[in-house]
Amino acid sequence: MTDAERALLEHRSVVRVNLPSDANHAARTARWLAGQAGYARMPGALVERLEQAAEILEAEAFSIAGRVQAEGEERERLDLTTAAYQRRLERSQQTSPDPTLDGPRSPAGGRLMRRSVAVERRVTSGQRAAVSFGWPCR
Repeated sequence: MTDAERALLEHRSVVRVNLPSDANHAARTARWLAGQAGYARMPGALVERLEQAAEILEAEAFSIAGRVQAEGEERERLDLTTAAYQRRLERSQQTSPDPTLDGPRSPAGGRLMRRSVAVERRVTSGQRAAVSFGWPCR
């Protein structure tokens, strides 16, 4: 591995570790925006969508944090450098993508775009929103 490759892999690893904080910051921003929109008397549906976006971001931050923690424990167990472990993660994603991120398939086998984000809101506090995402894949 060259120094440039190592530096790039280490940078991607740092970005990965910071994702939960980034998602939490985005959730706080979405909540603030929902509050501002409500104060400005914007339509209730808009305010609700902003609140849902905040819930999605909070749930994803929680999910990503757990994943990053587990990866850190595995990296330590395998006694790999940050760059070597990041390369291992990237290679495994190329050969066997995460099935939860795989979009629906057309009858011909190609991936379709899912444009919706499903959110199941819970009435009781303390429960996280159940979230499923779909991104364009071409």
